[in-house]
Amino acid sequence: MMTEMKKCLKLCKYAHQFKITIAAGLFFFVLGWIFLFTADGINVCLAVTYLMLGPFIVIQLMYNMLYGGIVASSPLHKSMDGSFPNMLGIVSSLFAYGMTYVGLLVNPDLQTGSLRESGNVVIAAGIAIAVVKVFDGMAYKFFVISTILFFFTFSTAMVVCTILIERTETIDLLTGSIVGLIIVAIGDAVSCLLRSVLYKCPLSPFAGGNSLRKAMK
Repeated sequence: MMTEMKKCLKLCKYAHQFKITIAAGLFFFVLGWIFLFTADGINVCLAVTYLMLGPFIVIQLMYNMLYGGIVASSPLHKSMDGSFPNMLGIVSSLFAYGMTYVGLLVNPDLQTGSLRESGNVVIAAGIAIAVVKVFDGMAYKFFVISTILFFFTFSTAMVVCTILIERTETIDLLTGSIVGLIIVAIGDAVSCLLRSVLYKCPLSPFAGGNSLRKAMK
């Protein structure tokens, strides 16, 4: 598995608009750090979302290669539309969730009450991560529908997180960490399940962007 993954990562440099995609990933990654270190309260949801988009760029590169037919006859094709994105998605979600604790340590404005009473914050981060993961599980197959669903789901999640952080009693960090991790795990599981169920569905042309659609013609 790891050998195949290394081959896949090496092939990513041949993906359509490789440099632009990498630059976009770095931009979101840096933006995530800025939000994590300077924002307060509910903005932790935006911070972890942007932090996830950095590693997600590798997944985007994989799908760019699938769109372009670069690996159409390669044995890596199935893995690049299944196990590899799942693996990278889990790593990125755990990374973003872990960075929530870094934010709590270096940015007191994120804390609710005190560090020990900031379980609300990590639960909110877990909810945001789970919503993004579910979107990722179906975005490349049904981009328009999944984007509409993501808009309403993420908006609802932000309202829930706002209430959780600003209007409910503080939750201790240990309890919040356990609940948040369970929510992240559910998001990862649903994402993997969706990708497995939708595997045989054709890729949505809208997920590749205008320039990639033109290049495919």
